[in-house]
Amino acid sequence: MDCVLCKGEIKKGTINYPVDLGEKFILIKDVPAHNCSQCGAYYLDNDVFQKVEEIVDHVKSAGFGIEIEVVRYKQSA
Repeated sequence: MDCVLCKGEIKKGTINYPVDLGEKFILIKDVPAHNCSQCGAYYLDNDVFQKVEEIVDHVKSAGFGIEIEVVRYKQSA
């Protein structure tokens, strides 16, 4: 598979996925992704993106008043 932006080679790897909610910033570490070795673009599979959304919803609903939250993406078994 080639990158749609630069036609570079896509390789499996992980990324740190930032989410800026205005009043809160969430960083999800070690998210499985397909990374472009040339331009750095990344692509998430649908199931991974759904899990990222679940993580964001969980952190938002926790409401601890923390401005910066760092969580680690965990593969479900």
